Amino acid sequence: MPYATLTRDRLPPGLFDFLAVSGRREHIAAGRLVYQQGSPARSFSLIVSGQISVFRSSEDGHSSVAAILTAGDAFGLFPLLMKRPRSHTCEAIEDCDLIQISVRELWELIDSSPSARREVIGLLSDRLGRAFDTLEEERRLPLARRLGKRLLEFSEFEDEVSLNQSRLAHQMGVSRNTIGTALKKMSGLGLVRANYGKTVILDRPGLTRWVYGKK
Repeated sequence: MPYATLTRDRLPPGLFDFLAVSGRREHIAAGRLVYQQGSPARSFSLIVSGQISVFRSSEDGHSSVAAILTAGDAFGLFPLLMKRPRSHTCEAIEDCDLIQISVRELWELIDSSPSARREVIGLLSDRLGRAFDTLEEERRLPLARRLGKRLLEFSEFEDEVSLNQSRLAHQMGVSRNTIGTALKKMSGLGLVRANYGKTVILDRPGLTRWVYGKK
């Protein structure tokens, strides 16, 4: 259930494999935090298996999701290179196998391999562009369409999102009732079906047209 191309931090297979050899493998149980927002950045992670939720909490306690990442994705790289505290919390949605890459290992790779250096620069440039797209989304799309967009992105590989309404509300920074109202609207249009603990995409082309205002 990745956040599709908007916030997907997928590494090229060659770079992923190279880093995997140098890093330290770690198993993370479902519900456990990998990184905490505001903590020092001393490493970044590669996902071998499982799913990671990346979200940010505001001062009033509301949280909004930035990404749902899966195998082959990387996270935590941006604050590591910028020498800044973690901007997001990263939590295992399900049991995950990760590879942790230290800052020393990362810089050794960047210094020794021009091709890896280009890949890292490209990854960071893409991240900045996606951050701008997210800001534009927040500015112009109403909540129901933003939720529809997230559902499309979360269900890239299969037509269902295995997050209950409370979890969706938590990750989007709104109330459960607000999420319920938005799902009811999409359900009434025949676009989705809200089941216990998950949402099923019934009409992906129709939902895409509705989200983006296309005929």
